[in-house]
Amino acid sequence: MYLYAAIATLPILFTIIFMAVFNWPAKRALPFSWLIACLVAGFVWKMDFLKISARTISGFLSALETLFIIFGALLLMNVLKQSGAMAAINQRLQCLRIFCKERIHCMASGS
Repeated sequence: MYLYAAIATLPILFTIIFMAVFNWPAKRALPFSWLIACLVAGFVWKMDFLKISARTISGFLSALETLFIIFGALLLMNVLKQSGAMAAINQRLQCLRIFCKERIHCMASGS
């Protein structure tokens, strides 16, 4: 049982080794780690090629979903900057920070 858990960590460990020790960029290290994960799935867990391919596509689509959320947030932030709304939000937050500092100071001094 613990051996399977150790084997399952191999792609993650190789990713860390490739990127931290060998100083490889992610676009070079991650395909090797994916290949290691596919080999482990095929030889250790006896998954057939179709299941490995389906899980690869599923993981790719999950990553796309996350990327869409990130790109949407970046788009919204840039729209807010261009329209001047970000400056208004920052100004309101600055007022809140000053108010909170004064309130904390009053609470700390006991007056």
